[in-house]
Amino acid sequence: MSSLRRRLRRRDRLHLRTLPKNENACKFRSGKIILQREIPAEQMKKLLPEGRTDLLNRFISKKTGKPFNAFLSLGKRGKVGFEFPPRDD
Repeated sequence: MSSLRRRLRRRDRLHLRTLPKNENACKFRSGKIILQREIPAEQMKKLLPEGRTDLLNRFISKKTGKPFNAFLSLGKRGKVGFEFPPRDD
């Protein structure tokens, strides 16, 4: 995969994954800020090959306004979603 020379570029508001112009592979786009939390480029670099980030803290729920912790995960169709750590009961 390193031969594809994949790069992750940062723009003002987006993380972009691009391949050389001669390849017709998918292009990944994601917001740099998700639920009021800035996502570091290192975590996006981990998300793409592994399908999951490290545990990220302080996302802010749109529904309740409360903070929560979650992993970002990459779904089957390339959509970014959340995975939650086990609860401490």
